[in-house]
Amino acid sequence: MIQKNKLIVKLFIIFIAISVGVILYFLYPDLFKKQNIQVEKVEKSIEFQKLDIQRVITNQKYYEYTHGVNSPIFNSKNEKLLYTAGDLFSLPKIYSLDISSQQRQELSNSFGFVSQVIWSPDYNYAIIEMSNLKYELGVEQSVFLVKDAPDGVSTFWFYDLSNNKTIYLDWKMQAVSWSPQGDKIAYIYQEDKKHYTLYTSNPDGSQAKKIIDLRGEGTEYFKDIAVANQEDNYLYYWDGGLAWSPLGNDIIYWGKGSPGLILVGLDGNEKILKQAELVDGAQWSPDGNLILYSVQQTKDAKVILALMNASDNFKEQVVDDKLEFNVPRCVWSKKDAEVVYCLSLAELGNKFYKINLNKKEITGLIDLDKYESRELFSRDSLSLAWVKDKNDKGFLLQEKKRKITYIFLDPKEEKLYFKFFDILYAINLKEKVQE
Repeated sequence: MIQKNKLIVKLFIIFIAISVGVILYFLYPDLFKKQNIQVEKVEKSIEFQKLDIQRVITNQKYYEYTHGVNSPIFNSKNEKLLYTAGDLFSLPKIYSLDISSQQRQELSNSFGFVSQVIWSPDYNYAIIEMSNLKYELGVEQSVFLVKDAPDGVSTFWFYDLSNNKTIYLDWKMQAVSWSPQGDKIAYIYQEDKKHYTLYTSNPDGSQAKKIIDLRGEGTEYFKDIAVANQEDNYLYYWDGGLAWSPLGNDIIYWGKGSPGLILVGLDGNEKILKQAELVDGAQWSPDGNLILYSVQQTKDAKVILALMNASDNFKEQVVDDKLEFNVPRCVWSKKDAEVVYCLSLAELGNKFYKINLNKKEITGLIDLDKYESRELFSRDSLSLAWVKDKNDKGFLLQEKKRKITYIFLDPKEEKLYFKFFDILYAINLKEKVQE
């Protein structure tokens, strides 16, 4: 009898509990909804080191004017700096500079208005891009005036440093890249106003071979100047680039209107590696196994820094999707295949990073926007715009066309060099600014 009464009590309690639950469900339905607990993700901000920055060339006056230091690079054979420079009274020449002694050697005669120099792998030759400024070159009676090319467009020249010999190539060439052996060049050629092809040739332009018609389109370039001069042959600029693999068997290209990042074999076979509208800044690792590039996602306009492994069927890895590496400029370490030094071209400034690609570790080297030495970035008659933030710290407000270019390492990888406002600077990676 007692056991029966206990069972009745248990059933009654269960009935009461269920009844209360049903009543609560209808009276307070929110109590029974699944609650999503939001955990705020706090991302660690990158702190930048206070590294020492120096002007590399301090005892010359040519860097102060329009033909400042251009296309600088270290000659790995003698560890001297190669570059072009002119001054107020003469057009640019090629020089070699011993950094420690500041002794420079003149290696060439004067050129025209040099835009850039694309050095061969052995530094014995160069492809030189010059601006075809007809009036100025005419006044100088320069041999680098190309009369049948539109005013202001780029003309390309082959230069042999051993005999000071220059050969004119063409004005419809763009985006030149040397083969790893230095015996060939690859370039994009404008067949007509919106038709581009990929060619290879000997560096002097001989034995040109068409590889493939490119997928993409150009951007009108110097059209207004051409129309003003009643010329029909104005240039459509290929808004992209190309790079020859260090292994010598493949070339990558990218550009406006192309499907993305494309791999082309020397036999003309092509493969789309990355389907995206905006790929930029692609470059091979020194061993030819990796490709580093930036890509803008169309869905949210976010720019990411990505990596592809050629030995793993070009599988993509995202290196960073937060720092906005828009058109990054990076240089690979030759001592550590997993390390690159990168410049992020932000809207109002420039930041340098050291990135371990395997570990995805990003170290902030220096933030030029917050660099406090105004004198370092000024020159005699042209000072950069300098403003103060709320903490009264100075930062650099660069002009739209004054981008940092030509970042590169010294052979010992103790300094990271960059060109800004026609002046060459070096970041000492081993030495911090004294507090």
